[in-house]
Amino acid sequence: FQIMKKKISIFGKMIATLGVFGVAAGYAMSFGPLNWLLVSELFPSNIRGRALGASSVVTYASAALVSYTFLTWQRIFGPSMPFAIYCVLTVFTILVAHLIIPDTSGKTAEQIHLELTSRWKRKDYPGDSLTSREDDDEHQIL
Repeated sequence: FQIMKKKISIFGKMIATLGVFGVAAGYAMSFGPLNWLLVSELFPSNIRGRALGASSVVTYASAALVSYTFLTWQRIFGPSMPFAIYCVLTVFTILVAHLIIPDTSGKTAEQIHLELTSRWKRKDYPGDSLTSREDDDEHQIL
């Protein structure tokens, strides 16, 4: 791993700064709000707060993992390999999300809940007010 000893020109510094701001703006307009949007649409209100907390912990833990592993992987595997690894993980995550997260457009919270319940084929937990136990097989809304 070599450290560059060459001075960076003013133009190079401007491009690097614009790149950093571009990444931050792109994140803020795309993946950044996704965490909050998914939680608000996918989870019933009685567990939404806990789900938001859990999803925030997972998001920050993932960011910490990337920050922790990046330089080590770059030193071990070379300068471009961490990007390839993160790319593979991102593609895998997109595929899993596509398979697991339902389309929520034009659906009520109850319809989304029923679709998720039927996907995972689980019985409602006690205290769930969206469906009743005896009507679970028919997926009828109370």
